[in-house]
Amino acid sequence: MEDNLVTQSRVHYRYKVDSRMKIINTLGDPDWISWPGDGTVLCHQTTSSHRGTDSADRDVQNLFGTYSLKPSTDKGHEFFTEKQSFKTSHGLVHMSGKRTDYYGPLGHKNRAAAYENSFYPLPNFSSSDVNFYGAKAISNSIPTKSAASLAQFLGELREGLPSMVGLTLLKGSGRPGSIGSEYLNFQFGLKPLFNDLKKFANAARNSSRIIKQYERDSGRVVRRSRGLSGARMDTNDETTLESPYGFDNIGIPSYGIGGGPSMWVDQFQADGGRLPLSVQRNYHVKRRVWFSGAFSYYLNNGDDVIDRFDRYEQLANKLLGTRLTLDVLYQLTPWSWLLDWFADVGDVITNASAFASDRLVMRYGYLMVHTTSRAQFSSSLTDPSGKRISYANEFVTDRKQRFRASPYGFGLNPESFSNSQWAILGALGMTKGPRSLR
Repeated sequence: MEDNLVTQSRVHYRYKVDSRMKIINTLGDPDWISWPGDGTVLCHQTTSSHRGTDSADRDVQNLFGTYSLKPSTDKGHEFFTEKQSFKTSHGLVHMSGKRTDYYGPLGHKNRAAAYENSFYPLPNFSSSDVNFYGAKAISNSIPTKSAASLAQFLGELREGLPSMVGLTLLKGSGRPGSIGSEYLNFQFGLKPLFNDLKKFANAARNSSRIIKQYERDSGRVVRRSRGLSGARMDTNDETTLESPYGFDNIGIPSYGIGGGPSMWVDQFQADGGRLPLSVQRNYHVKRRVWFSGAFSYYLNNGDDVIDRFDRYEQLANKLLGTRLTLDVLYQLTPWSWLLDWFADVGDVITNASAFASDRLVMRYGYLMVHTTSRAQFSSSLTDPSGKRISYANEFVTDRKQRFRASPYGFGLNPESFSNSQWAILGALGMTKGPRSLR
């Protein structure tokens, strides 16, 4: 969590659940029973946001002399807010019988001491989740990413070309072992080969467009936005709660609460009314995650021989992936795919390799998370006149979070940045002092 974040909590909404009941006693006089129940549904809101001012617009010396635009800086901050809300289908009803009357709301909640317990806790989005999905989003957004990977392709050829489709199966005469070998040959041999050839073909066909865009975006702010389907959540849980163990009534008292309400319930049913014996609880959680960032990189525009060769190398790598980087070495390591199954090391190495080249930097990067939970309690009753009333209450918790990345990725400590990385940040106006980010 960054500095200057202030957390505030408040009750932003109060819903009264008081009700009144009338019973005609044996003398023919009305006895009124006020039933406050738990009194009020309290809806809370908690927000953590930045407080303070920034001096991000002051002029900064352009160390490279190549960025034609005014230095743009990241003025955003981390953010968190969680808000509760309550909805009811019947805020006020009037039911009457020969000897009973009822004025008040209809509905149910969790059987607990306070209505706040009906607001279900949301699943946590941890710092490890931020680093995992943030690294994946950056890896898919890097503007200097190669269209193909010639270095990796040539490295994989040291193990030889995969067998033709069906050859392994024929050699094994259809034995179970040969079937497994044929599957592995296709999955980890032929399929990657076809994908590599497809990338080379696309790079060759679109080479002019790729190079022109790469040259045009050099020195500019390149914005990227990506949705993260792997972090999405959409769950639904439906449960039938039996009375009186799984729920309490809002307004209408349940059995065994006391002499007055219990007596009213007995008379209400004697008048022909029927209270619910069960409640349907529906618990739905939905979460979506997306990334928004902006990048800058530098394509060498010098006129001497060394600068021109450097430029040609950058263009060749953008088109074909000719560099032997740490990312390529990792991809060539046996069983690296298995390591990525448990921890997404590949994306972290890909990002580190990209930020170490072409003076690439992320001007800003944010991971946004929006999570909502809805706990709905629904049922129906019959009033003394024989009318059936279906009703529902809904307890909603809505959480919005924004996580901020460093110029070289999520979860990184600026103290680990190299002198070269600090020089790039200074040239882009993203520092406010020696080894200090804005």
